[in-house]
Amino acid sequence: MFCELPYNSLSPNHIDTIFINIPDKILISGNVVSDVSDNFLQFCIIDSISAKNNITEFKIQDYSRYSDTLFLQDLSQIDWNSIIANHGHDPDKLFSTFYNQVNKFVNKHAPLKMISKRMAKSFTKPWISKGLRVSIKIKNALFYSNPLKYKIYRNSIVTLTRASKRLYYHTYFSSNLNNMKKTWDGIRDLIGGGKKRKKEINTMV
Repeated sequence: MFCELPYNSLSPNHIDTIFINIPDKILISGNVVSDVSDNFLQFCIIDSISAKNNITEFKIQDYSRYSDTLFLQDLSQIDWNSIIANHGHDPDKLFSTFYNQVNKFVNKHAPLKMISKRMAKSFTKPWISKGLRVSIKIKNALFYSNPLKYKIYRNSIVTLTRASKRLYYHTYFSSNLNNMKKTWDGIRDLIGGGKKRKKEINTMV
């Protein structure tokens, strides 16, 4: 079964279709007028029996009051010899204890703080500057008020965004020429590489 959504006058075709196997649960469907893509966004609201409230929280470490001296002082108080003696050569227990001890002091000196979804999204694309975000808002407003000016403004933002992204990665790789790990991290981030394979360690000598 399917529900065909309202006709999209800006892109006359029949691809604006949502397939669904519970048509009796459909409450409403339609188009969202937006400039996100050439076609309007489609939506279909259904009557859900068990709707889950999945609210994602975004947090970052707050380093505004962080002190290297105080952090290292706390770390120096840890008796690593006794930790090693208690866990022997078990790599999993040793790493877990090490991580928990260090993470406890990281959270003490740089506690987690909530950030907005918009701010969290900006961290995924650091080359999108504050100025570009303002320009994007202006572009979105022009979509409704001045279509001709909107297209010109949109093309300019695309050009500026690409230039900003090139500059960001050029600066990143230039500053990490002698750090192979960060270089490969940047390459994977740039090409969207997958996660590293994990290799199990059974013993530590």
